[in-house]
Amino acid sequence: MPVTNLPQGDGAYYESPDISLGLTTDIQPNWASSNLGFLAANACIISDVLPTNVGCFFLAELASHNYPLAMASFVGSTLLTKMSGTIAAVDMMHTDRGMKLADYADKRLQKLGALKNFNTNTPIDLAIGVTAGTSVMSLVRHYQREESGRSSERRYGLMVALGSTIMLSVQFGFIAESVTNPDSLTVPFGLIAAGSFLGMWRWIKKRSRRGAADQLESESLEREVS
Repeated sequence: MPVTNLPQGDGAYYESPDISLGLTTDIQPNWASSNLGFLAANACIISDVLPTNVGCFFLAELASHNYPLAMASFVGSTLLTKMSGTIAAVDMMHTDRGMKLADYADKRLQKLGALKNFNTNTPIDLAIGVTAGTSVMSLVRHYQREESGRSSERRYGLMVALGSTIMLSVQFGFIAESVTNPDSLTVPFGLIAAGSFLGMWRWIKKRSRRGAADQLESESLEREVS
C-alpha cells in the first residue's frame, strides 16, 4: 500500500497509509489518537447516531411523570450527544486510525452515495444533523473540505449541532405532545413535525443518489480517458 509522509506536531514526519479516498488531511496527534481516546470517541459517535435522547426522554417521563422535565432531558441529552459526537468525529478524522475507519465506512455506504461526491450545503448539513447525527454530517463535510482544518471543522460542526438540536427538539416536542395530549390542535402539528423529519430524510437520500450517479459518471469518464 502506498504511503504518504505527514507532519507531526513537533515538525517531524512519519509515514501514513494513503487510503483509497485520497485524503490529504494533516494527521496531528490529539486525544482521539490513543486507544482509550479512540474508544471514547467511538462511544460519543454511537450515542449521537443512536436515539439516546429519546431514551432519556422516556426514562425521565417514567421516573418523574413530569412532561416539562422529560422534554428538558431530551433537549439536554440531544445537545450533549450532538456536540460530543461532532468533536469526536472531527478529531478522529485527523488521526490515521480515524481516516482508515472512515474509508471503511465509505465503502459500506456506497449504496447511499459516495461521500466525496455528496455535495452539501448548510441546509443539507442541518438535515443530516437532525436525521443521522452531527457526527455523520462532520464526516461527510470533511471529505469536501479537507483543507479547512480541525478547528474550523469543529466550529462549524458545533454550530450545526446547536441548530439541529433546536430543530429536532421542536419536531419531537410537537410529536410527543400530539401523542400524550391528542386534540384538534396538537395532532396536526404532530403530523407536520413527523412529515418534516421524513422529508429531510428523503431529501438526503435524493442528494446522496445524485452523488452516487456523479461518481459513476466520473469513473466512466476516467475509464474512457485511460
